[in-house]
Amino acid sequence: MVRRKNEWPDIGELVLCTTSKVIQQGAFVNLDEYNNKEGFVHLSEIASKWVKNIRNFVKENQKVVARVLRLNTKNNQIDLSIKRASSFDKKNKLQFSKREQKAEKLMELAAKKLNKDLDVAYNEVGFKLQDYYDDMYLGFERSVSEGKVPFENAGISSDWIDTLVSISQATIEKTAVTVKEDIELTCLENDGLLRIKEIFSEAKNVIQENGSSVNIYFIGSPKYRVEVTSKDYKTAEKHMESINTVISKNMKKNKGNLSFKRLKK
Repeated sequence: MVRRKNEWPDIGELVLCTTSKVIQQGAFVNLDEYNNKEGFVHLSEIASKWVKNIRNFVKENQKVVARVLRLNTKNNQIDLSIKRASSFDKKNKLQFSKREQKAEKLMELAAKKLNKDLDVAYNEVGFKLQDYYDDMYLGFERSVSEGKVPFENAGISSDWIDTLVSISQATIEKTAVTVKEDIELTCLENDGLLRIKEIFSEAKNVIQENGSSVNIYFIGSPKYRVEVTSKDYKTAEKHMESINTVISKNMKKNKGNLSFKRLKK
């Protein structure tokens, strides 16, 4: 079972859960990534619409994505919400979970070759990859084209690195890669939405290289997502920096507010 370094999730974090018990007042769930800690989803947090029969929405042993609302570590209490995890959130969390499972399998292979167990592998490799990339699989994925560098950057000791690189390059097919970034962007002019559209159009045109592409789409006001796909991470990140430069430059002219958040998952 994939695990996280921290004992408890953060408030606001999306977590993958397995429903253990459904009652009239809500559902008890186990947090898959946090040693199956128990959480509770109140009936009012099951769905956005009126819930007449809770079992029409959740059942025992069902995988659900939920958002952490409240924590009480002294009482081992975790309050969660399913309705506050959008379909977009759920899709991304499930994709992320599948990547983490792949990373765990690769890490387990490396551990067996080095005569170490999975607990040691998490402490010496997995948690370091989570700290540096958040997404463990990203370290393995980057190693296909970058060799030792992704693992060295994460602070993994040399006795692991050759084995990790060998396994990465033997098992992961070299394909195009994607880097993602969330942008919060508002323009205070009367025609602000039109100006934002024009800014994004100009930003997309920055990338002319064959084999690279840019997608920019709306998530929810005022948040947008930028995805750059290229032959390798170095090229993708270079293109992302160019896009950010264009957006920042144009926003200064248009009396707007802007913030970037690079996504590691």
